[in-house]
Amino acid sequence: MVAISIRKTVPLMILVPLLTYVGLTGWLAVLNGKRTVNDLSALNSRTLNQQIKDRLKDYLETPALLNQFNADAIQLGEIDLQKPDSLSRQFLAEVRLLDKVDGIEFGYASTGAVRSVMRLENHSFALAVADASTQFVKVLLCDR
Repeated sequence: MVAISIRKTVPLMILVPLLTYVGLTGWLAVLNGKRTVNDLSALNSRTLNQQIKDRLKDYLETPALLNQFNADAIQLGEIDLQKPDSLSRQFLAEVRLLDKVDGIEFGYASTGAVRSVMRLENHSFALAVADASTQFVKVLLCDR
C-alpha cells in the first residue's frame, strides 16, 4: 500500500474543493454576464428600433396630413385660391405651428405660378413667389 503523507493530503483536501468552487463560480459568472449583456443589447436594440419607427412615422405622416388639411380648407372655402395673400398667411401660420415642417408650397397648374413659405436657418420665415410677372421673388417675412 502506498503511504500518503498527511502534510500533502490535508492541503489537497482543502485546495481541490476550494479551487473547484472558485472555478465553477467564475464560469457561472461569465455565462451569466454574457446572458445579461445579450439581454440588454436586445432590449436596447428593440427600444432604438421603436424610437426610429415612431419618429419616421411622424416625419412621413405630417406632410400628408398637412396636404389633406389644406385640401379640405380649400374645398370648404376657408382658403381662397384667388387671393394669394390668404394662402400665404395660412401657410405661414402652419409653418410656425409645426416645427417639423420647414416649408409649404402651392403651385397653380393653370398659370405655373408658385407660392411658398419657408422657415430659414435663423428661425425667421420667408415668402417666395414665382410667376410670369415676378420670375422669382423671395421676401423675408419676420423674425420668429
